[in-house]
Amino acid sequence: MRPRNVVAALVAAGMLGVAVMAGCSQADTQTPMPAEPDQVEESVKAMDYPAKSVEYVIGSPSSQKGLWANGYGKVSASPDLALLEVGVRALAPTVADANGEAAEALDGMIEALTAAGLAEADIQTSSLNIRQETDGREVTRCPEVEEDTEEAAAAAPDAEVSMENAMAAAVTAMVQGIGKPGMGMQDGCYTTYEQVVTGYVVSQQLTAKVRDLDSTGELIDQLVEAGGDLTRINGISFTIEDPTPLLERAREMAIEDLLDRAGQMADAAGVQLGKLEYLSESGASVREAREEFYRAAPAAMAFDTAAASTPVAAGEVTVTANVTGAFGIGGDDKE
Repeated sequence: MRPRNVVAALVAAGMLGVAVMAGCSQADTQTPMPAEPDQVEESVKAMDYPAKSVEYVIGSPSSQKGLWANGYGKVSASPDLALLEVGVRALAPTVADANGEAAEALDGMIEALTAAGLAEADIQTSSLNIRQETDGREVTRCPEVEEDTEEAAAAAPDAEVSMENAMAAAVTAMVQGIGKPGMGMQDGCYTTYEQVVTGYVVSQQLTAKVRDLDSTGELIDQLVEAGGDLTRINGISFTIEDPTPLLERAREMAIEDLLDRAGQMADAAGVQLGKLEYLSESGASVREAREEFYRAAPAAMAFDTAAASTPVAAGEVTVTANVTGAFGIGGDDKE
């Protein structure tokens, strides 16, 4: 028998064996016939089901019991600390030039802060950023046509790749420039729209803690004089350096408010207010008084040694506390 006939016979025998095995498997796993309705009913009755249905409760059981109420406390006070956000921004053709201009202006501002009595620990760099400044422009390019010879490839191995890129850009510009005057191929040149680097921007910001609030406006004028046109003042906020006593008082007021509200709710519902079962605090905070500095910026930028200092209003700082409590409900309904 020829080899090709032997292989065909083996393949046929294998397929027949698989078919026989599949038939046996189907015979072993035949789907049972559905039971008669009477048999199904007897099977259901024979199963051991609980006498009562299961009750599902969303959440923990304790959260569904008792009387729940919230309390709120607020205390206002005059600030004793100003947080001044100042910095510089320099634009130059190179990173080195921009960084040098920004560093010189910032050094002058730090000297002004230390001369005003601020400690080194109260002056902190909060941000530093260096980035490119770009602008979209139309650019005309005229790629040089180079001879595709072995000598040119050996002298400039990247010439073939650069020519391919140039030709691809030229074709793209030509297709985009159809119907647009001044766009597309013209005497071997093409016009395209590209992002061109126009310079580099270096910006740096400081956060200074000023404790003598009465001198804040005068200090701002000194910073503007030291930094010149590179000066950037992003904002000023007022807070309290140690808010602990105010937070404690706000917390006491919040608990008093909680008890009053719980008593009112119990009276309105006609039930007796039980003992306090649960108490939690959330959201205690010190809300700083913040002044957007753009309002005072014109006076600062038009700096004049003979003029009055930049006006700054400190306002008030608000300290808040929130509490949540759960009470039991005791006794019968009130008569």
